[in-house]
Amino acid sequence: MSNKKKKRTSSMFDFDNVKASVQEKACRTHHVRQVLNDLRNVNINDIVSNDIDLGEDEILALMTTKISIQAVNNLRKTLQHVPANITRVTETPMRSSMIYEVFKSLRSANLSMEEIETYSKILESRCPVFMSINDPITDIDFSSDKDLLVKYLTPPVSVCMRCDKRLSMRNNPSRAVLFTLRGPVRCAKVTLECRDCSTRYGVCNYTDKCGTRFYPQDFDIDLIEVSNVTYLRPDLYQWMPSLSNHCWVSFSGFAEAYNEINENQIKKYAQSLKDASVLDEDMDDSNKGILPGEMSAKVVANAFWKREAELELLSHGLRETWIFMEKKSGPYTGTTDDIMEYIDKKRSVEQYSHDCSAHCKEKALSEMSSQPHLSESSFEAINSGLDKISQVSKIGNSPNASTFQGTSDFLLQNPEFVENQEVQGDMVCNKDTGGLKTLQCWSRGIFFIVSAGGHIEYWQPLYRSESPTQAYLITVLWLYGKFKDLKDAGYSEDEIIQAMSSVVLAYDNMCHLDGLLVSKKNLPFPKPFDQAWKCIGKVIDRLHIRNHVDPKCQLQYNADDKVPSHFNTMACEQTFIWASRLKKVMCAMPHIHQFFFLHRLVKYRNAYTEKCHKQRKTPVLPKK
Repeated sequence: MSNKKKKRTSSMFDFDNVKASVQEKACRTHHVRQVLNDLRNVNINDIVSNDIDLGEDEILALMTTKISIQAVNNLRKTLQHVPANITRVTETPMRSSMIYEVFKSLRSANLSMEEIETYSKILESRCPVFMSINDPITDIDFSSDKDLLVKYLTPPVSVCMRCDKRLSMRNNPSRAVLFTLRGPVRCAKVTLECRDCSTRYGVCNYTDKCGTRFYPQDFDIDLIEVSNVTYLRPDLYQWMPSLSNHCWVSFSGFAEAYNEINENQIKKYAQSLKDASVLDEDMDDSNKGILPGEMSAKVVANAFWKREAELELLSHGLRETWIFMEKKSGPYTGTTDDIMEYIDKKRSVEQYSHDCSAHCKEKALSEMSSQPHLSESSFEAINSGLDKISQVSKIGNSPNASTFQGTSDFLLQNPEFVENQEVQGDMVCNKDTGGLKTLQCWSRGIFFIVSAGGHIEYWQPLYRSESPTQAYLITVLWLYGKFKDLKDAGYSEDEIIQAMSSVVLAYDNMCHLDGLLVSKKNLPFPKPFDQAWKCIGKVIDRLHIRNHVDPKCQLQYNADDKVPSHFNTMACEQTFIWASRLKKVMCAMPHIHQFFFLHRLVKYRNAYTEKCHKQRKTPVLPKK
């Protein structure tokens, strides 16, 4: 007989205890379900009418029990998808119909339009934190439903900025295309109008009785308007100037690359349209054959001119001042081309500023020279003869070389600069800086002045040839502009002279430039700036001095005798390699577009160069 004791059965497995536990669980479950049923039976309209005082979390919990958490989330996405300022009413409010169609496509709950309107009012009025969640719709294949649109483009306002009246829709939304990084997007564009003051509000600008203006900058509009039916995302557009700066990509090249990368999305876009017609802005000879959803070179070009003109206005504090109109009627009015012309006039008399870092200062001196043959076909309206450069119209309405170089006023007051183009009699150097003589007679180029760190400080267009007279005129105006602000900053004359004397200028034809008889005279500037040319150091860059046959060039302008060996005298020639690759992009542009395009790329180039030097990196330039 075994002496082992039997184990007592645990009370946990006792039948009565198990039965009691099951009954208690069922009771609790029934109680919770009863509470949920009570919540589902709550009249949701009591929240709309504020008859129930609940917090946002409590309201969301109640809505979740009534229509499910998925339906609440999908309704939030739908409300964010359809803008609140779509106010047009036909048989039913247009926005309510749009919300109903989008929500129904998400297949999350079977709700009537009246129920959706009620829940929408609650979310938009009582749940601001929940509605601030940024989680766009990704659950719908918009390309499979022609009645659904991926995005609605509306003005950033709901009330008039002039009279504070509520805006209304006069017309139905129109079709538009939005180009994004992932391809073209089918959109509906909405315009609003104030019936009291007749101000019309578009997606990116508004129009009153005076003309069209940009919205204030604090509206933070995340779109670039190319035309009435075409828009670009800024995150896509920013690739265009960057690729032009570093890879010399043309407008057509950018468009073709975009179409190739997004080929599948473009096909889906075209299939989603009810018809396969070309968009309105593409109906010209240059864009025939462009399929719906494809980007054209015209779209890229217009985006560049408009976006970069806006950035220029912003940098000059004129973005909200400029009034767009077909016919110019004031200093800050006109078209985008008028903005470019205004900016070019400012550019021709100003210099590009930069924050010179320690790494940049190690490069020292400045260098100047020209990039010939940058363009050939678009300056027909400009008098390109050097012998006529001083024949400036007294009225100021006859453009010639001085007009586009910004030297008209200076030449009117100092005609001797071009009347006397002779050099000293003992100058025998035959250094040729412009290529073949036949090309020199006709070529036009750009004259750059570049710091040794690669920062482009100044540039002007050249006409007919790179003559010492043109080069000298541009250079002395650069010198005056470089140092004139020192006087306003409180510098003494001795300090200004010392600052001018610290500059060393390298130029491949310095011997002829310094040999001009006019260069032996004081400059026609206030003291001490009249001594600027005599104060600065002058050298011939190390690459070109070997081509100079006059022994005086080796004695007077040898860079090895005046600057340390590590100073870069070839910065301008290195920059030319970058600039020369732009000529194929610019040659077909009108001259105002050429100058504006180069001006903007110079700014991008300088910003890149400055950033590299601050990081103690050497800016990348093409080898040849």
